Amino acid sequence: MKFGRVIARACKSRGVSHSELARRLKVSQPRVQEIIKSPSITEALFRRCAKALGMEVHVELRRRP
Repeated sequence: MKFGRVIARACKSRGVSHSELARRLKVSQPRVQEIIKSPSITEALFRRCAKALGMEVHVELRRRP
């Protein structure tokens, strides 16, 4: 899973531009573009982005059947 793509889709679904996300994260707009294009980001950064978008991250592990 490419988490940058997940963030991009979340921005779109929440009606938040990349510029607005950058403002909320207190980073530059080019940095948001880097995050979105990155093949992997840290869990902490993913959670920060989710929070900035008014969302939560849930991780669940289940036993395989």
